[in-house]
Amino acid sequence: MFEKQRLKRAMKAADGEAPVKGADRAEVERVKAMSDLVKTAARADLQEVPPFDAMWSGVERQLNQARPPLAEEGEGWWQTLLGRNPIGVLAPAGAMLLAMVLGALWFLQHPVASNQCFVDSYDVESGAVLIDQDFDDPQRPTVIWYVEEG
Repeated sequence: MFEKQRLKRAMKAADGEAPVKGADRAEVERVKAMSDLVKTAARADLQEVPPFDAMWSGVERQLNQARPPLAEEGEGWWQTLLGRNPIGVLAPAGAMLLAMVLGALWFLQHPVASNQCFVDSYDVESGAVLIDQDFDDPQRPTVIWYVEEG
């Protein structure tokens, strides 16, 4: 956004529509030079083709300036991934991993088998069976004794 505004001011100053400010003087000169090149190239009587190497060198220079700097020597890929504040990346990742493990354990656990029962009858061929069962308190265990006669 800022570059567009600066370029617009330079173009207006190069065309004489706005005053040239001291800070924009170099930009205005570049715009004037570019405008002259475009006007020269647009002339119908021009028979000469501009040298390709000269044009490509300017493009190549701009491409090289736009490249991001390479990682410093000895810096691993994980250091560039984590940046200067590894805690800011590792802490949320660790918390998410812990939440996933706890969630998996919670949802994958098997239900505990219930040992509650209601004894209606108990048949044996010999001996005696004593049953202690409280119908009013279902949490209390039912106890069954088998006593042999003899």
